[in-house]
Amino acid sequence: MWAGILLIIVGAALLLLILWKPTKVSSPEEEAKFKKEKNADASEIAMAIKQAVAQTNLNAKLFSNIKVKGWTKHSTTIDYLLLSAQGIILFRKETLPAKSVETNGKRWFFETDNGKKEIKNPVNMNNYAINILRNLLKNKCKNSYDKINFTSVILFNNDTEIKLPKKEKEGVVIIKQNKIADLIEMIAGNPPALTSDDLNCIDNAIS
Repeated sequence: MWAGILLIIVGAALLLLILWKPTKVSSPEEEAKFKKEKNADASEIAMAIKQAVAQTNLNAKLFSNIKVKGWTKHSTTIDYLLLSAQGIILFRKETLPAKSVETNGKRWFFETDNGKKEIKNPVNMNNYAINILRNLLKNKCKNSYDKINFTSVILFNNDTEIKLPKKEKEGVVIIKQNKIADLIEMIAGNPPALTSDDLNCIDNAIS
């Protein structure tokens, strides 16, 4: 009788050992990765960029709202920066509700329901950000600097009519938000210019 009870107890213990799974303890690296994904930018523009990158299978990393410090007392905040082997794309968003955007060569204006509203020249502001970024990377990624292709992009709402002369569009990409996918597809078609070592250096410099 006692032998039978003992066999039952031993059998139950063995069954518990087989079915029991220890709780997995996440490593600090895994926790950091989870937090990074959890706190990732979920804005409409960021999601549009990520979706376009995924569709083209472009190996790229997106940075959102990053502050870059250049030479003494000079720094800038970049709305979106996309880093890939093809180069660096800086996106500046000008997405306030507006019927149209225009310029007289020196000043930029939004046409709104309440009349014209002056805005800072977004092309100059993006060029300033690129210059600061160039200064940073020239110092920290000397072996990669000459290979980096910079693309400046100004984004407007889909409903905003872009009334800008041709000369204002030279050296910059000025598009509506719904053209992000077309731009990324075009960039993805370019041959890679940066190696993995280059990308790691740039990533570390701006992170």
